[in-house]
Order: sequence, then structure tokens, then C-alpha cells
Amino acid sequence: MAPVSVRVYRWRNQPPLPATPPPGPVDIATWRLLWRVYAIRPRRVEMMARRLGLVGGAPASLEQLGRDYQLSRTRVMQAHATLARAAGRVGAPVTLRTTVERLVVQPVQFEDDVVTGLLADGLLAEPLSLEALTRVAALFGLPVPVLENLGVVGGRRLICAPELAPAVRRWRSQLVVATMILPVRLADLPAPAQVPYNLAAPLLAGDSRLECSSDGAVVWRRDRLSSAGDIVVSLLASGPQPVSALLEAIQLRYANRFAVGDFKPPSEDALRAYLAAQPWVTADGDLVTLTGPAPTPLRRVDRVFLDAFAGPKAPGSA
Repeated sequence: MAPVSVRVYRWRNQPPLPATPPPGPVDIATWRLLWRVYAIRPRRVEMMARRLGLVGGAPASLEQLGRDYQLSRTRVMQAHATLARAAGRVGAPVTLRTTVERLVVQPVQFEDDVVTGLLADGLLAEPLSLEALTRVAALFGLPVPVLENLGVVGGRRLICAPELAPAVRRWRSQLVVATMILPVRLADLPAPAQVPYNLAAPLLAGDSRLECSSDGAVVWRRDRLSSAGDIVVSLLASGPQPVSALLEAIQLRYANRFAVGDFKPPSEDALRAYLAAQPWVTADGDLVTLTGPAPTPLRRVDRVFLDAFAGPKAPGSA
């Protein structure tokens, strides 16, 4: 086992554990409690610090600690129970209660930005993972909702409070369906109010089925061709086509098919953004040429679903 750096808050011959919460930021207060409970047992302090996630990143499991410290799982649980009883006697630090209140209403945000905010406000002295904060809160008897993981973008995790997650998932599902039909401008299907504007595109990037334009204004399917993509491929198979002809064919195919206002024919800028990101086409000015094999087209079951979703064709539509 690699050596663990343990923050030293030792008090020799200290008085009995006081009936007041330990002062300071959440991590400092928890270290103070550890050294008061295990004042002459530094290995036990180190073990419980790893159990809570104060060192070593994510909180360690009972099995891992038992293996590293040559203790049974039951003995590790007993040590944790001893610490939990002491935490119950002294009560939760004020900084921990403030932190929990903030996490309960956490909007969509990157996890590291949340921790940075806690550091800036003096609620933490050093960075802790949200799993560690949850473990510390449970030690002091404070219920903490499990924050929803909305995806990982560029190695950073997007999270939000549980009550906000259904609206975010519903919006992302709407986009997954809409992009089976054609490229969608986010202005036509905006994110819920709980999603900051600058996080809409990263949130969609966390879904392996979706891809956004560089400016985050247009989103389309990455895993397979949309129905509009099928139309583009079928037209380009007969030779290069102007963007205006492709747009007209798509709009004709879906003219009056969708009564719901969320779904609109693609604008020219949305179609251009979609085509510019596709490796199977090249655009020279207004002329688009098929230059490689396209992704997998929609399956028959997808088309049946879309037709049921769109409703009957309007008279005279293609």
C-alpha cells in the first residue's frame, strides 16, 4: 500500500470530547473529530480518513481497507460506528450544514466547478469529491440526496440535484427523437430553465448519440443518419446538388407533417452546419458532393416510429 499523507491535528492528553460541533471548514472539522476520537492511534485515523474520502480521492470500500490494514470487514465497520457515535454526540459542523443545503438545490454544473465554489466560500480547505462530502454528511447524520450524473464531457462530470434531472432527461430525449428526423436548432427546442445556456452543448455532448455544431446552435444524430440525412444521400447519389435543392427536398418531405410546434423544417444554416460536420460530403460554395460512405441509415422500425409520431401525411406532401 502506498503511503498516505495524513493531515496532523493531534492533541495529546486532551479533554473529553466536547458536546459542540468541531469548528472550521468541513474537511478540517472532520479531521479534528478524527484526532479527538483516535488521538493516540494514527493508523486508525488514516484508515477512517480514507473511508471518508479525506485522502486518496474517492472513499475507500470496507473490503479495500480491511485488506490494506489487515482487519476484517466487521472490525472496519466497528471503527466507523465508533466515529459515527462521536459525530452524533458533537453534532454536524455549521459549514457542513451549509454545504448540504447548497447541494440539495444544485443546478446543472460541472462537479469540479461545484467544489471550486465551496473552496472559494471557505466551506472546504482542500478539494474533496462529492462522494466524500456525501460520506462525511452521512457520518454526522445529515441526509444528502445522491446527485444525478448527467454525463462526462472532456473528463469533467456534469451533475445536478435529483429533482432537476427529470426535466433535463426529458429535454435530451426530445432531442434524440427530433434528430432522428432532421438537424435541430436548439433555439427551436431550448433547454429547461435549470440548464445554463453555456452548458446546453456540453450536456448534449455527454450523449453518445448526439453531436453539436461548433457554436452549439445545431444538434444532430451521430450514431446513424437522420431521415433528412437519408434524403441528402439519395439526392447526392445521382450527382452534386446545391444546398437549396437539398433543403427544398427535406422541407417538401416534412411539409405539414408535424403539428407540434417543437419540430420545424431545418433552416439553411442548420442544414449547412450539419453537412459541414459530415465526413461523407464536401461542400464547395453552394454545391454539395457525396465523397464517402454514409453512416448507417434509419432502420425500418425507426421509420415506423417516426411515421406514427409525425401523424398522417398532409394531402399533396411527398
